[in-house]
Amino acid sequence: MRFSVSSWAHSMTFAAAALAIGGGAFAQTSMLEGIVKGASDINIYTQFIRPPKGPVVPRHGFGAGGFGFELSYDFSDTVVNEPKNAVHLQVGGVPLRLEAGVGYDQSSAYKFRNGGADLRMSLRDLPAFSVYISPMYGLVSPAKEILLGGTPYFGLRTGYLTFQSAHAYIDTLSTYKLDGNAFQLGPIAGIFWDFGDFSLFGETSYLMRNFPSVDWSGPGSKPGTPAVLPRGFDLSSFNFYTGLQIGLKRHARMR
Repeated sequence: MRFSVSSWAHSMTFAAAALAIGGGAFAQTSMLEGIVKGASDINIYTQFIRPPKGPVVPRHGFGAGGFGFELSYDFSDTVVNEPKNAVHLQVGGVPLRLEAGVGYDQSSAYKFRNGGADLRMSLRDLPAFSVYISPMYGLVSPAKEILLGGTPYFGLRTGYLTFQSAHAYIDTLSTYKLDGNAFQLGPIAGIFWDFGDFSLFGETSYLMRNFPSVDWSGPGSKPGTPAVLPRGFDLSSFNFYTGLQIGLKRHARMR
């Protein structure tokens, strides 16, 4: 999809991956170098999450927002990979591109639906994993014109979710810390527009994000958990992404 390789992109990718995983140990540094070296693209995106159906909803009407980062790996491109090592897929004679992504994202600006307490939290997905399938060389007319020159892709996303800096304030003296984790899973579909050195993409997904049980820790002088604080969250919702993909390696040219 993308063709040029730039040293600054590799440097920025390594720095972002280091921040995502954390730590500065030599073993981690070596591992990160190997991860970045094998990547074919870097994706940077924003996300918007529509109000879920559970007790926690976005604080703003347009949805919760956040940012994400992903390294992607192209397994089918014979320019990126040795021809003998490339994964050759096709449907109806159309060659397909198989890619995988690993990264993280974080969203914030949530509140309780019932307004019984003031909730402040972020939802972090680390690590996040995705698999994508798309036409190897893009579309041909008339489908190409219908999508304004874009190429569709489909896939699956999963990841490990945790609450970050999550607290509920019931009054001026009572603060309860929220802890919990869960896995997410759901289908994704999107369109990307290739501009040579980079691509722009738009994507939507429905992700199942269910926390059947969460932990609240509050003031020692107040045993138990107030009834106003939910015992579990269902944050399953539609998600929308827009972003930029920068090529770290040369790819086979689109039509």
